[in-house]
Amino acid sequence: MYEVTEETFRSCDAGSGVLAKYESGEDEVALNEVKKYWFICNFAGHCLGGMRFGIEVKDGNNGAFHPPSMEPAPLDNSCSTYFVSERWRVIQTFIPLGLFLFNCYFW
Repeated sequence: MYEVTEETFRSCDAGSGVLAKYESGEDEVALNEVKKYWFICNFAGHCLGGMRFGIEVKDGNNGAFHPPSMEPAPLDNSCSTYFVSERWRVIQTFIPLGLFLFNCYFW
């Protein structure tokens, strides 16, 4: 990911206007200034495909800062439970049919 100028953000041309490069996959970006930050993906074609974003940091003098909640989303296994039970129903239906056809063919 590259931090870029707004012009580079809009053109997706990283030949110029790159302010910082974040390439380790574990980078942390400090947004310390009140301004708009622009980021693009540095893999060929990704930026033009929409993998880019901007963040506007505003002055925080208008109230207390409340960081976003970092609680994980609750797990909902209802979908996987449905598919497991559906697979089991199909297996229960087709095993007897397969055994019947096997016995008909070989007897």
